[in-house]
Amino acid sequence: MGEPAGTDRILTIPNLISLLRIALIPVFFALIVDHDTTQLGLVLFVVVVATDWVDGAIAVRPDRCPSSGRSSTPWLTGSRSRRG
Repeated sequence: MGEPAGTDRILTIPNLISLLRIALIPVFFALIVDHDTTQLGLVLFVVVVATDWVDGAIAVRPDRCPSSGRSSTPWLTGSRSRRG
């Protein structure tokens, strides 16, 4: 029938994780550019990649995913259901 409460919110955990990743871009860049902190920058990169997987897993949960996300997520991630 209706949508679960709160599914059309903008400020969700997956969105906050994504904003954090965006905010870390300058930090990542500064760490990678400096020869002394390149390894730390690579560690940060691995952490950011892991958070991308986590936020994607949270975002597509049925109780968290807004109606617009349900229709666009397969298109954005490249996954398609097979009909046959």
